Amino acid sequence: MNPSSAARDSAVRRKAHYVDHVIQGSLLAALITLEILLVTASTWVMYRQLDSMIEENLYRVHLPEQAPMFLQLLQEASGILGMFVLINLLALGLAETIWSRYENAILADFMSLIAKTQALDFSSDEGLPQRHEVVTLTQAWRSGERQQLLALRAQLQALEDLVAKRSSPQELRLTIETMQRLLPSGK
Repeated sequence: MNPSSAARDSAVRRKAHYVDHVIQGSLLAALITLEILLVTASTWVMYRQLDSMIEENLYRVHLPEQAPMFLQLLQEASGILGMFVLINLLALGLAETIWSRYENAILADFMSLIAKTQALDFSSDEGLPQRHEVVTLTQAWRSGERQQLLALRAQLQALEDLVAKRSSPQELRLTIETMQRLLPSGK
């Protein structure tokens, strides 16, 4: 295998992409563990049922009133399979509930930050939990905007002071240019 095909193969490999690796990894591990336990338990229960069925039917050569062994096996297996499916559905429902609550909590934090931004409220965001990277990034962006607005406010105050002191046009122009650089469109 040449080096270029090895690099191409490594780029094509599937990778697990998690939205939030902490909770998704935990849920995945819990569901895998549950599946292993369910398969083990259902296999053990099926073994016990088959063992007792074979014991009951071992000497039934002349007892025609019992159902055929195939139907008994089918009935036992369908009961166990039904329980297996029911427990899986309950586990998936629980995992979906946990994921939805976690996701809704993140969205609530994010939407509160967006609402504050929409209202042009760039006050401090302290007290908001750091549940997810998107909330952290939004808080960091808001902090940068807050610093920019504070710097702009300081320059505006300096401009007012210069106008009140009747300063030279050169000083006024420098302050206005500084304000323009602080504005988002004034790079």
